[in-house]
Amino acid sequence: MTTYGYARDTGSPLATAYFFRLRRALEAVGCTEIFSEVDVRSTGMPGPEFRRLVDMVQRGDKVVIPDATRLTRKPETLDFIVGALNDLGVGVEFLQAHWMI
Repeated sequence: MTTYGYARDTGSPLATAYFFRLRRALEAVGCTEIFSEVDVRSTGMPGPEFRRLVDMVQRGDKVVIPDATRLTRKPETLDFIVGALNDLGVGVEFLQAHWMI
């Protein structure tokens, strides 16, 4: 089983420190490989690095995301993505409480 992390941010100068906190939070919970995207357009969909992560995961793996809003801001898209990963046998975990302090 591999634990992957996914971090996404806008890339604005104010968000840079926040983005590095996201990565550190993922490292702290044992993510062995972290996929990250900066300056992803606000399409409501994950970017190309998330698609690369999905191509890589296998049954029994886990994907850790700091906050659901780092994946998408649309509830129906979030439900679809999490459901699709679960159907592949991949667990999904969100860390909201771990990194917001």
